[in-house]
Amino acid sequence: MYTPIYNDGGTLSAALATINSQRQLYSTFLYTQQLVFDKTFREHHVNATAVYEQQGQHYIIVTATGNQNTNAVKTLNGATNIAANTRVEDNLIKFYIGRVTYDYNGKYLLSASLRRDGLSVFAPGHKFKNFPAASVGWKLDQTDTKKQNNVRRWKIFDFKKNVITFNLK
Repeated sequence: MYTPIYNDGGTLSAALATINSQRQLYSTFLYTQQLVFDKTFREHHVNATAVYEQQGQHYIIVTATGNQNTNAVKTLNGATNIAANTRVEDNLIKFYIGRVTYDYNGKYLLSASLRRDGLSVFAPGHKFKNFPAASVGWKLDQTDTKKQNNVRRWKIFDFKKNVITFNLK
């Protein structure tokens, strides 16, 4: 931004031209890898997934101001009263995810997962946090016919709509 030398013949005037220069650079990178294992053998089905992701941001802002004693030069070259400020920021986010699921005969289900998140702006010694989860399931509608009829008669469960969950902390 450039403000020239001026005099309005009254109360407003500037004896020196003012130059303000600002430059910003912002870059982001993203890196993701995923590994999947899926195997069925007889009545057993195992699925495992592992994910690694890293995302980073790099931010630079440079601001400079100065004065010129002529309107002919509109740059900071040869300016007086030069002031400059530079700000640099780097942020990094990493996370790891692992999940394993198992089912026996499509009826009995087990699942476990772990997510580990890290953020560079967190305090030293506290950069990472773990988030574990586990579940156990039993598909009542996959039991023998006599038990299925009893479950349907109760009308407690609609297997397409209801899920019961517990959160352990």
